Amino acid sequence: MNKKLVVLTMSLMLLVSAAANATTIHVKANIPLKFMAGRTILPAGPYELLSMGVSDNVLLIRSLNSNAVAVVLLNSCQSQNAPLATKLVFHRYDQRYFLSAVWMRGDNIGFQVPASSWEVEVARDFSMNEVALILKRN
Repeated sequence: MNKKLVVLTMSLMLLVSAAANATTIHVKANIPLKFMAGRTILPAGPYELLSMGVSDNVLLIRSLNSNAVAVVLLNSCQSQNAPLATKLVFHRYDQRYFLSAVWMRGDNIGFQVPASSWEVEVARDFSMNEVALILKRN
């Protein structure tokens, strides 16, 4: 019984620690290009991006001009240097753009959007370039 209590207590401490260190995404961005997020094609325009879920591992991308919405799962990623500005990173193949990462200003822990099956297929035919959209400070 004592071992179970110790394991339960340690598990709760780990969960609280992870939640305290989690970065939350809540940004508005004017995205000037049509892009894919997961399996959803989204038009250019103003968007709100919100992380959700227990560990902020779900990203809601909501158009502010239309009813376009995408929900994607996120993986955490890390950089040696924290970015000086919040940025959205896209993979570009020819004229197709795929949201690939979100980095919040001042935080070296970022969020990566796993490549969709469509992105993997497009990547077979075109070389990839990274395009970063730097967001203005609010």
